Amino acid sequence: MLTVKRTDAALEITLKGLWDAASSTKADGRLKAISLDSIKKVQVSGKELEYMDTSGAWVLDLFLKRLETLSIDVQFICFSSVSSVLDRVRSIHIPSSSEKEKRSFLIKFLEELGKATLLFLKDTKEFLTFLGIFVIALGQSLRHPSRFRVASILHHMQRVGVEALPIVGLISLPWIYWPSPF
Repeated sequence: MLTVKRTDAALEITLKGLWDAASSTKADGRLKAISLDSIKKVQVSGKELEYMDTSGAWVLDLFLKRLETLSIDVQFICFSSVSSVLDRVRSIHIPSSSEKEKRSFLIKFLEELGKATLLFLKDTKEFLTFLGIFVIALGQSLRHPSRFRVASILHHMQRVGVEALPIVGLISLPWIYWPSPF
């Protein structure tokens, strides 16, 4: 998993084996147990690391953020094989609950208003696109009535309307008779 060597004001942490979802809770516990009192520098070595997935990188990233808040210098040694995974995880910013609470009501309101406006505009664009296609097709049918195939339209109306009713009814039954698990 990992070994820790302590010198005067530095730590040397060597990551070992697999850092994946199965071992991430154990690794997180080991990293949280490390005392950082009077530490100025940490060397993190990946020379004995076999594999690291995003959950292992996430655990390591949390530890690195802890070091950053304490203004401890970090140096990576032999991390070329997993640096891309760690870089991707480190590039993701998830606001903490304290950051979310710091935003004022006005900022939250404007953010939600902006999201709702963008969703409305997207829906309006899709509706107008559909309406335009429909009007063009209707105009072409009125201009060339011989191309208007009544039998084909009635066939499709039956397929998507009348023949779809049984399956739609069956799908909606559980929600009527049994309470929703959600």
